[in-house]
Parts: sequence; C-alpha cells; structure tokens
Amino acid sequence: SSKWTADHRLDGVCSLYTRLRYDTQVYSNGMPNITAEVKGRKIYDPRTGQTAYSNNAALVIRDYLLDAEFGLGADAAEIDETTFSDAADVCDEQVSLDAGGSESRYNINGIIDTAVTPRENIEQMLTAMAGKLVYSGGKFKLYAGEYRTPSVTLDEDDLIGAITIKTKNSQRDNFNRVKGTFVSPTDLYQVVEYPSVESTAYQAIDGFTSTFTYDLPFTTSSATAQRLAKLQLNKTRQEITITMPCKLTALNVAPGDFISVNNTRLGFTNKTFEVVSCDLNVNDQLGVNIVAQEVSQATYDWQATDEQAIINNNTPVTTQF
Repeated sequence: SSKWTADHRLDGVCSLYTRLRYDTQVYSNGMPNITAEVKGRKIYDPRTGQTAYSNNAALVIRDYLLDAEFGLGADAAEIDETTFSDAADVCDEQVSLDAGGSESRYNINGIIDTAVTPRENIEQMLTAMAGKLVYSGGKFKLYAGEYRTPSVTLDEDDLIGAITIKTKNSQRDNFNRVKGTFVSPTDLYQVVEYPSVESTAYQAIDGFTSTFTYDLPFTTSSATAQRLAKLQLNKTRQEITITMPCKLTALNVAPGDFISVNNTRLGFTNKTFEVVSCDLNVNDQLGVNIVAQEVSQATYDWQATDEQAIINNNTPVTTQF
C-alpha cells in the first residue's frame, strides 16, 4: 500500500501482518482465524538492572503497577523494591515435575484487558503467584505464596489489652475440594479445567464434600494450577484468627508480615501468624491493633508426586495451641 510509509512504525502497538493467497479449496469456509503465541514487552528487573522479556509474575506485576498508560501509574518511589525482588526470587525457584524436569514456581502468562479496572487486573494477576499486594507506609509491597520466617515476635509484654480469638471458620468459608480452570498450551491456549484437588481427610472431618471454584486466568501449567489449588485448600484450614491490641512496640509490623506470637494463656509458643491488617488506635491508650491469621509451613508443602489427576491430601494441616 502506498499509504503505508516508513513513518507508520506501530510503535507500542502489538500487530500482526499476514498475507494469504486465495484458494477456494484451501479456504472453502472463508477466511481462517489467525492466532499467534506472543511474548509480552520487555520489562525491567531490579535485581539485575536489565530490561528483557520475562514472565516472572512478580516482575510483570511491578511493571503493570508502574505503567502510566495501561497500568496503575504508580510512582517508582512507591515500589518497595526489596519485597518485589524477594518475590521475584521465589517465582524463579525451580519446582520438580512428576514427569521429570522442573518449572519455575510462579510464572504469569495471559492478556491484560485494558477495559477492566487496574484493581481487577491486579487481583487476577496475583492468582498466578498466590500473591498478596499491600500498600503500607506509602509503598507497595508484594509477597509471593511461600512460607517466610517470622520477622517479629510478640508476647504478653507487647499487649495493652486482651487478645480476641476466633478459632473456626464458618461452614460457608470451609471447603475440602478445589476445582477451576487454567489456560492450557496443549489445547491451543483455550481455558480448560485443571485436575481437581481434594482432601479425603478434610471430607471425613466435614462429613460432606464442599467445592471451591478457583480459576487461574494467568496460569498455563497444569502442575502450577494444582499447586496453587492445594495451597488454597490448605490455607482455608488455618482457621485461627486473632486480634491483638498492642503497644507501640508493634509499630513496625505491617500487613503481609509473618510474626511469631507467644501467649501462655492461649498456649501459643512461637506460633506463626500472617498479619492481615494493622490500625493505629488513638481512641484509648495509644497503640496498634493487629489482626492476624495462623499460617503453617506445611500449608506450602508440595512434592512432585502430588501432581496427579486427583490429589488426596491425607495429612491435613493441624492446629496446635
């Protein structure tokens, strides 16, 4: 076309040019649908200082947060680079596969719809890494789905009031089977169901089967989908939630942190919790209100042999306190 010149560079636009020779026998049903397997744009890796293609889930989320045209448009000063780099390292960890070989723990592959709000896109992207994104102290902090060594220990000396404890989830929030969909490369990247993950032990405790639907729109590995589903299944069985009114000694605690709690009355000895929220209490005695949910290292356990058509988790995570 003479109307298409060297100035038409399609800079920043994903495009595909195809040319077909018309043949009534080859194209008897009309123009064929043309699809392509595409690598996303090059993104910056703060660990290496390099800009290159990557499907590391943490790095892609970081890039989306900073993108002013299609993403959230956050300022670079709002990114906690330490947590994002740590999360990227977790994503790069190699996990053994049942058939041999290995894969990265968490990759992200998919299409971001600009018609959807950034919040919805981020929530969907986080499913690819069982991640949590929090905004604390003027910075975004990203945590990948892994067990982390508690950074802070709290005990009776840090309290300014009684601990409120919730020991059980409602029946509605408990489930013993997880099913859902992922994007399958072997099915030409169509959305298909991954093998459901269930626990016969949990089902025996509950007396019935309760299913949770967990779709993974940015996951393209069946093994990863099963790992993510098993993680969700076990997390729901970590049922103890505590609310702790603390002194200002807990001011350095932030949402997403793993903390150890010691409490003689409740029988807690270095019991690990994940901080859900923190609020400054200025109404009575100045302090910090912390809401935290128990977490166990066993929640994140995965063996290559767990990758199967149906996962029977015969060793449920137990609560000891």
